[in-house]
Amino acid sequence: MTGMSGSRGTIAIVTLGLASCASSPERACERLTVGEQGVARADYLPCAAAMVEAMNTLDRLGETLAKGRDAATEQDANRELLRLQRMVKAVGGVKGLQQEWGDGVVSQFNRATADALGMYAVAFYGVGVPFNPIPGISAHNVQMAREAADPARAAYEQIRQDR
Repeated sequence: MTGMSGSRGTIAIVTLGLASCASSPERACERLTVGEQGVARADYLPCAAAMVEAMNTLDRLGETLAKGRDAATEQDANRELLRLQRMVKAVGGVKGLQQEWGDGVVSQFNRATADALGMYAVAFYGVGVPFNPIPGISAHNVQMAREAADPARAAYEQIRQDR
């Protein structure tokens, strides 16, 4: 019998681990079903929060990289940019974000997020050179990416307050 309770404990731990993975913020975008009118604010909020969190992280990593190359920080930035790209893809991709959704503020958030994603790609990969980073990260491009993300952050705050 003691062997059985040990198995149950293992099963419980595995189940809890899977549940925490399924409820991670970036998974919120994968669980959404986007209709013709988009997604209701309350349903979209966790996904939008995860996207804003990714943009904030990219800003911080970009500032560090603009001061000088660091392999670990470059890997973190690449991983975070890919995370943001996966979230955007889960809600229809850049093209889907540029469509008008039923909620005007959510549409503003989406368009600004699509613009920011493009600017982060420029900041971290250089213009027209995907997957082949330019030597050194331009502080100017990092600032442009941050400024492109600012309207998304402002729209997110409005979504959060108006719900």
